Amino acid sequence: MSPVDELLEGLRLFSELILPTLGAFALIALIVLLIRLCGLVKEATQRIKELQPTLKNVDMSIEKIQAPLDTAVNLAHSVDKAQESCEKAVHQASVYISEQLDSLKNNLQTMKAEREAAKASQSIENQEGDLSHE
Repeated sequence: MSPVDELLEGLRLFSELILPTLGAFALIALIVLLIRLCGLVKEATQRIKELQPTLKNVDMSIEKIQAPLDTAVNLAHSVDKAQESCEKAVHQASVYISEQLDSLKNNLQTMKAEREAAKASQSIENQEGDLSHE
């Protein structure tokens, strides 16, 4: 046999001895890993069960807070409606006052024009009267 064949035959014999042992160690490692994984899953399940009462308390607290929050939201909507009503009333009042001031201005201008026309006609009558006396 050649040295290469002898090497390969030696490696085969070594592999026949060591591979079953390595396979057994790999199976043991997998079993240990699975046991630890099962323990981790059980612990996670236990932690979740422990959190259930806390989650229920949080849920109840949120439900208790919900009513005041609803009241605050309703109050905010009422304030918004009151503000809109006030703005509308102030706008309508300013429009009414503006219209009344315009009307008053027109009336005063009309009265002024009538007085000036009356003065002008009286002035003309006085001049005509002065001319007729002469």
